[in-house]
Amino acid sequence: REVGLEWPLPSSSLSKLPSEGPDALRLRLTLVRALLRCHQDSQAVLEAEACVRRHPQSAASLLYAGRCLLRVGRREQGLKYLSAALDGVTGPDHTWGHQGASMRLQSFATVDKCKLAAEDAYAYGDFPCAALRYGDALTSCPADDKWGRATLHAARAACHRRARDFRQAIDDCDSALALFPKYARALFRRAACLLEAGRPKEAIQTLETLLRVDRKWPNLCDWLVRAHAQAKRVEKDDRYKPSWKKGMRGDARKQSAQSEGAGAPELAGSDLYSILGVSSDATDQQL
Repeated sequence: REVGLEWPLPSSSLSKLPSEGPDALRLRLTLVRALLRCHQDSQAVLEAEACVRRHPQSAASLLYAGRCLLRVGRREQGLKYLSAALDGVTGPDHTWGHQGASMRLQSFATVDKCKLAAEDAYAYGDFPCAALRYGDALTSCPADDKWGRATLHAARAACHRRARDFRQAIDDCDSALALFPKYARALFRRAACLLEAGRPKEAIQTLETLLRVDRKWPNLCDWLVRAHAQAKRVEKDDRYKPSWKKGMRGDARKQSAQSEGAGAPELAGSDLYSILGVSSDATDQQL
């Protein structure tokens, strides 16, 4: 207001401002923290980047810029800011800014080690072990790294799916989508798990959401056709099911089916993928 400029300040007006001292830096960082607390991540990024432009050598400003960028999924740029914070040597807030950046970078190094261990276990077919390693990575992953956490949840969901633990897989997909609702890979894996768990109607809804997010997802139309076909089969089976079976609970129905089908060969309409213990999009090598 003193120099007659509007707020928020455009980049072209920053050069007209007088130099700022430590108190101005702390006020700017307080504004960024308040925006983060209010979950206004996009606005916080703008304010944090403006703070870096005004205080490019401050470890504190670089730390908060990195944190804000991680929250909106700009992971590579956020890590660059955190690395630059280790080299910021000026300003009274250097110590805690340096410590915060160092702590987060060490956490990322631990996450990378856990991810490598998980990928090795997955490659060897030890899916429960891979899921545990991804869980360790999630424990070490900073809360600010929303995109990193979303990808870890999606990766662990793939492990649970290959281990035929569909409930845990769907829960992980939901956790990833809670962070990024338009995360296409998490949407696809959720739909695939729902389909393989015998819940085709929910799978259709998820696939239609994926269609709105990414129409070019590989083989998406084939998956929709498969889901609709399974939904019709389920509806047909329910229509011709005896009335005394319709009222049975899941465990009782399963026990009844096992007792009736004991010693009988598999029918032609059985889910052969489930019998083999693989996902329905398994490759020839996996089969």
